[in-house]
Amino acid sequence: SERACQTNTDGLRFKEGSHINRSLLTLTTVIRKLSSGRKSDHVPYRDSKLTRILQNSLGGNARTAIICTISPALSHVEQTKKTLSFAMSAKEVTNCAKVNLVVSEKLLLKHLQKKVAKLESELRSPESNSSTCLKSLLFEKEMKIQQMETEMKELKRQRDIAQSQLDLQRKAKELKGSSDCEPFSKVARCLSYRTQEESSPSTSVPKSRRTTRGKRKDNARQSLTSADPTAL
Repeated sequence: SERACQTNTDGLRFKEGSHINRSLLTLTTVIRKLSSGRKSDHVPYRDSKLTRILQNSLGGNARTAIICTISPALSHVEQTKKTLSFAMSAKEVTNCAKVNLVVSEKLLLKHLQKKVAKLESELRSPESNSSTCLKSLLFEKEMKIQQMETEMKELKRQRDIAQSQLDLQRKAKELKGSSDCEPFSKVARCLSYRTQEESSPSTSVPKSRRTTRGKRKDNARQSLTSADPTAL
């Protein structure tokens, strides 16, 4: 920085020194922001012309070396301390510089010609490429077929299990239905016998008629077996 008391400047030189000090102060703040490593922090490049010119060199795709000059004199102790602190903060700034390749037209033309020749050679001999493509396609199809076969086996197994469960349920229902119908069938038979007896009273012979008919048959038998002719 420029100190007006030490340089004893006035007029235009004084204004120039104040502008230089302002630019150096802005440069110090920019270096501190960059050394913190926080991407969210705003870096004030546009606060001075110096930092605006050095924007790409400080935080861009570049490698920058800063040379700091100090004085061993006692009168410049404070300035030396500030310069050393600035150098320490500038040392912590890291840039990832990458080389920008500038390809000439001749090199680009040669590269494109080689690429075209390679593609033409591949088109002339498509057997190797086609065979590799076919092999990969066959492998994929075989894998799909195996997967489908395993899925079909699993579906068949599930179907057999479901069919066996349905058969068991049907048998259980049939057994349950037959056991429930047996007492009802017995009751129905008893009721049918009773209704038949009650519905046919005319066919039954009265008791008095049965007894007279039996007596007549016995008398006829006795008359046939007896030897007395008067009995006839």
